[in-house]
Amino acid sequence: MTPGRKLTMAAVLLGMLVMTGCGKKVEVTITDEEVDTTIETKVPNTVKKILEEAEIVLNEEDETEPALDEKLEDAGRIIIHRMHHVSISVDGKKTEAKMLDGTVADILKQENITLEKNMIMNVKNEDRLTEGMEIVIESSYGVTVVHDGKEESLGARKGTVADFLKAANITLGADDMIDPAVDTEITEGLKIVIQRVVYEEVTETVVIPFNTVRQNDSTMNAGTTSTVVNGVNGEKNVTYRIKKVDGVEAEREVLKEEVVKNAVDAVVKVGTKQARYVVSRIAYPNCDDGSHGYYEIHYSDGTVEYEEY
Repeated sequence: MTPGRKLTMAAVLLGMLVMTGCGKKVEVTITDEEVDTTIETKVPNTVKKILEEAEIVLNEEDETEPALDEKLEDAGRIIIHRMHHVSISVDGKKTEAKMLDGTVADILKQENITLEKNMIMNVKNEDRLTEGMEIVIESSYGVTVVHDGKEESLGARKGTVADFLKAANITLGADDMIDPAVDTEITEGLKIVIQRVVYEEVTETVVIPFNTVRQNDSTMNAGTTSTVVNGVNGEKNVTYRIKKVDGVEAEREVLKEEVVKNAVDAVVKVGTKQARYVVSRIAYPNCDDGSHGYYEIHYSDGTVEYEEY
């Protein structure tokens, strides 16, 4: 071997010794809950040391792949599996669970929880777990609501009618009527009817009818009448408190009345005099000529009249 060749080989060996003693720099990608962080680090080095260089803190139950005490000899990837503590509430019954990584569907399967057709959940099956996540599962019921001129079919969670109205953003006025009552438990097929009630004050002009005063008059024949004074209607302002249910008047209450024009009574005279009639008619002929004479007529009122014939 020539002196030049020996020198080259010596240089290579020296370089290898330097790399072995001081390490070499490589890129390592750290995947932490689907977030990738790439750092340049010297190898060989343990996973634990590399994570410390990247200032990534692990919790006690977290795991890594490769394990913390394993050494990386070259560029590569470290995957962190985070332990997630999750609360799961099913119709108010709460349980605590934990899982490394995973989705909502994964932890429900782990806990043997099956979603029924009438159940709703506040998160999606495909959502990835996060520390402290709250999964709320509640039964849902088909409910019909009639309000404000419309009828709606809505899903309702377990609870009372009041809970449903709050969730559906349906508000009740102080005087509104509802059937069934707000403390009624929600059941499948329940029909809720809300009637809007408002009160209004209205002032109206009302006619005051005149009265008719009848006065007996013995100078007038019975069965005849005579109007002495013509009647005139009066007027009054009446203030009502009106109750309307869904826009239709249901009740009205008189709050006050104010007479603005008095009525004038009509005065009518009524005849009481009985009409006279013939009680008897007696003929008295002349003595000389019987074809002539007179009648003596007696009336019911006691009068007597004479009439020639």
